[in-house]
Amino acid sequence: MGKLFIGMLGVIAEFESDLMRGPDPREALAANTLLTAAEIDEIGTVLKKLDARVCWAEPALYELAKQPGMTAAQLAEELPIDKDALKRRIRTLKEHGITRCLPSGYQLSPRRHRRAFTRTA
Repeated sequence: MGKLFIGMLGVIAEFESDLMRGPDPREALAANTLLTAAEIDEIGTVLKKLDARVCWAEPALYELAKQPGMTAAQLAEELPIDKDALKRRIRTLKEHGITRCLPSGYQLSPRRHRRAFTRTA
């Protein structure tokens, strides 16, 4: 049975708490190091799109390569973006299997290590 959210107008929403049972598909994606040329190109395309308006993705990955475990606050000190916006954007990297969350901070995923990169900032 799902949980109900009740507001002044009655039931607002119902959701199933069982939806996220099992392994996180983002973790499986992040662990995959057997990348095809198309997957390598896809990572490059994602990074170019993320850096289109404000160059932050490649520099953030460069910093994480140098110092795994950096927090969003630490990364924001090195980048032209504030901490809260950076946290939202790093979620996009995680969705593409490029980064992983640690108990405190972030690290590059094995998938990202597989794709060589250079800093373009």
